[in-house]
Amino acid sequence: MKKTIRLPLLFAVLLGIASVANAGFEAEPNNSIATATQMKLNEVFTGSFDGATSISPDIYKLTLTKPSEIVFHFRNTILPGTNVSFYILGSPAGSQVIYYGTAGNDLLDHSFPVNLVAGEFYIQVAAAYSTGTYELSAQSPLAVSKPITIPSIISSTNMPDLNGNGYKDMAVLRILADARAVVDTLDGFTGTLLKRVVYITDSRLIQPISLISFDLESNGSPDIGVLGYNSTTGKHGQYIRNALTGALVKSFIIN
Repeated sequence: MKKTIRLPLLFAVLLGIASVANAGFEAEPNNSIATATQMKLNEVFTGSFDGATSISPDIYKLTLTKPSEIVFHFRNTILPGTNVSFYILGSPAGSQVIYYGTAGNDLLDHSFPVNLVAGEFYIQVAAAYSTGTYELSAQSPLAVSKPITIPSIISSTNMPDLNGNGYKDMAVLRILADARAVVDTLDGFTGTLLKRVVYITDSRLIQPISLISFDLESNGSPDIGVLGYNSTTGKHGQYIRNALTGALVKSFIIN
């Protein structure tokens, strides 16, 4: 895919301001983790898909020196209905899927905040058997004119049948607008909320990273563990609660 990068105007609708960001140049090819184009905050990349007979992704690398809330903006100028996929992959070497979105019209002008820890991240965009252009940016909260209040989904996992209707359920780790990190258990068939449990009262102090489902006490009652990062102490912690009652089962610091 052949691309150019230009001096951008930060998206006024998203930011509420008009501001020129720093510019750089990408190096082709960038269709693998090893050849990913280095991406800086507050840049807008203009790229093009030329996969008329194949699926060829563009991959960008974003390095963060501290935990941050990053506002990603993807503007798809391909004809509506094109199947475009958007991934945010974490280390090591892009092995962890942090965010995934795919659609045609839904990704025509797509903005969302994602809370990320310090480290390297890979942003991958691809269009299936299509040609056209797109714009991609990653903006820091300092560039945003007002606080981000959109809830952010961090991770999800499969759960056993919690409500006894014969279908497996799921758990979703998300950050609410008031900065609380919660785990919502949802009916796997209808999507109905079964229970919401607060795991972290202020995600600006302790950053939620991922969750896992298991039966810690082997008593037949599922538990959910949330991994968090304390930016003040620089340490990780695991918080485990019962999926049915929300009761704290165990918490510990990972040195």
